[in-house]
Amino acid sequence: ELGRLEVDGGFKSFVQRILEADLSFRGSNVSYRSPSLGLIEFGWKNPLRLDNHIISLEEYPRYASPYAQADFPAEHISITLDDQSLVLDWIQLERKASSFI
Repeated sequence: ELGRLEVDGGFKSFVQRILEADLSFRGSNVSYRSPSLGLIEFGWKNPLRLDNHIISLEEYPRYASPYAQADFPAEHISITLDDQSLVLDWIQLERKASSFI
C-alpha cells in the first residue's frame, strides 16, 4: 500500500491505518480491506478482485519502463542502460549480455 502526505496525512497515521486494516488468509486465498481502495481479494487459482470487480493481469506489458520492456507473459525481457543491454530469453533459457562500446 502506498500513500502520499497530501492524500493520506502524516506517515504515523498512515501506518496505523494499514496496521488496523483487515487481512485474512484461507488456504491460498488472501483478503485485504485496503483503507484507500476497498476489498482486495486474490488467490493462487482465483483472479484478482477489487470490490468484486475482476482486475485483469494480462492486458498490459509485464515491464514497461525506460530500461526494461516485456510483454505479458514475459517470454523475453530486454533491459538496456546506456551502452549495456541484457536479454533474458525464458523460452530458450538464455541470458545475453552486451556492451555497445
